Amino acid sequence: MKKLLCVLLITVTGGYLYGQNETADTVAVATEEEAETVEIVTVVEELYVDPDEPLFFAEEMPVFLYKGCNDSNASFRSYVADSIRIPSGDCQGKVYVQFVVERDSTVGKIEILRGMPECEGYEEEVSRLLLSMPKWIPGRQGGVAARVKFVMPVEFIPKK
Repeated sequence: MKKLLCVLLITVTGGYLYGQNETADTVAVATEEEAETVEIVTVVEELYVDPDEPLFFAEEMPVFLYKGCNDSNASFRSYVADSIRIPSGDCQGKVYVQFVVERDSTVGKIEILRGMPECEGYEEEVSRLLLSMPKWIPGRQGGVAARVKFVMPVEFIPKK
């Protein structure tokens, strides 16, 4: 009888223990008298998300509109092309920059991920460019304005 009860218990709970994303912390073992009621306690861990931590993806991503472009990437490229001041005409390359679109639509937390250290003034120009950007439409997570992090390249091409 005990073997049958154990096999039945394993068969019944197998789907719960292995087929779900929940963890089983305790499984009550029943005696023959308690065989009719077996209680399984599951604990679901809640994920804590810091509301001040910038997101890489939001339910609604921030939008940047510039000069009639309807796409944030095209608007960003257009803004960079119009506003960039090339420090010297000798260098060519890309500066990869990470920045956060804040809840108030401004750009902050600018960090150069990969710059052009051999070209003086290029990384500073990217920072200046981003700090002087027009306001974005902020991203939203759960219906609330959220901080969203972006990584973008800024390409420097010498003018001929």
